Amino acid sequence: MIRIDRSTVDPPKDLCGEKSAGLKEDEKASIYYQGQEWQKKAFPFKAYKSPSVREALDKLFRGKCAYCESPLPTQPPEIEHWRPKGATYEGNALKPPGYWWLAAKWENLLISCIDCNRERSYVVNGTPVKLGKACKFPLAPGSPHASKPGEESLEQPLLIDPCREDPSQYLKFMGNGMVTPQEDASGQPCGKGLQSIEVYGLKRETLVRERKRQAELIKLQMSQVLERIGRLERGEVDPAAGKADLKEQLKLLSRFVEDDQPYLGLAHQLIDPFIRNPKGFDLKSV
Repeated sequence: MIRIDRSTVDPPKDLCGEKSAGLKEDEKASIYYQGQEWQKKAFPFKAYKSPSVREALDKLFRGKCAYCESPLPTQPPEIEHWRPKGATYEGNALKPPGYWWLAAKWENLLISCIDCNRERSYVVNGTPVKLGKACKFPLAPGSPHASKPGEESLEQPLLIDPCREDPSQYLKFMGNGMVTPQEDASGQPCGKGLQSIEVYGLKRETLVRERKRQAELIKLQMSQVLERIGRLERGEVDPAAGKADLKEQLKLLSRFVEDDQPYLGLAHQLIDPFIRNPKGFDLKSV
């Protein structure tokens, strides 16, 4: 997961403006939820499904899942409501209404792969578990739960929204493909990291394997950089030619942290410290 700046993409036309489908749906939903019918039947939200919304989200997240950063498949990915629109869990019970007033709000929408967005059964270390967000939206102990527009600003969510905060503050990616929570001020695993890993299913075996494969490619390219540095330091190559070769290898390494690449959270945590100090060599001289 990587920090995404939502302001880099204009809000889709179908959600904004006085005559937009999103505003019209908001007005209908507001009236609907003033009555009692919502207790029996869910409101038919549709505005968020428009092609302009999907196009904007695909551009914003560069064709990758907002949560796991896997490249999205050719079939249509899922438009995800960070705060669930129709219902949320209270303990193990799914109870309506959800955050219905955010169903057509650009700031609440992300794009997700099916594995992160839907709850599914997996086997992890021989134990059956259910992973995937679905309608989960855990809050910190004692946090109020919003029941009407505006109250969500008082909540303390335990899930990372990559458009609101930097996931690297909460998630630690490792070279073996695994991810663990960062530690809090007391040295304990931070709650937001723990919940995000569990709810988004960021330890799925297939996902861990893909991150590990990317990490191995990154480490292989790092070794190429170190090899060129060694040649320069030992005087085995002409300085000008050696630096040109090293520059090319650094360019290949930097490709792993370009916007369209998968698993940038992992890539930055591996590459950034390496670039700052690759065994004491001053890369500014290249």
